[in-house]
Amino acid sequence: MNTVADIIDLARKELSDPEFNSVDTYSFYKDSELIEWINNAQQEFSTYTKCLPDYSSYSLALTGGIREYDYNTSIIEIQGGRLAASGNRIKVDSYEGIERRYVMNQADITPFGGWESASGTPKFIITDVEASKLILYPIPTESDTLNLYVFKVSNEVNSTDDVLEIPAQHRYGLLFRIMSLAFAK
Repeated sequence: MNTVADIIDLARKELSDPEFNSVDTYSFYKDSELIEWINNAQQEFSTYTKCLPDYSSYSLALTGGIREYDYNTSIIEIQGGRLAASGNRIKVDSYEGIERRYVMNQADITPFGGWESASGTPKFIITDVEASKLILYPIPTESDTLNLYVFKVSNEVNSTDDVLEIPAQHRYGLLFRIMSLAFAK
């Protein structure tokens, strides 16, 4: 059960909706509908469960003096990163965490803020300010590549030959979601 065709065959058995002469003309559920539901089910499942880690596909080209970067919308959550030139790890932190960290590391009591203009080698990624945008702290002084460690949304499927990205042990769960969408028709 690796391809969309495999899930469609199983769904048709469970829904008692066979194809006639390998064509869906007289079937209640068309292949195009089932593919749409499979796509919906696996993308929803990967979003909720974060079952698809990716440690090699996503990177950002950093430019000295720039602190904000847009990242790919197929990324659900950034776990961390690594600078290509130095190999330094970069941790993910919240806006509030950076505010507290900056205040606590000052010799005297300082008001919140001030960290936004600090520059150097980035140590933290802030991801909770704006959707699909990250902020680096401190602001990079040099250009580099930031390799991201992420959880991502599953691939989009468009045909019966496409391979499912959801791990095999969860594919029967996809079938239940597909059936619930089919019964709602």
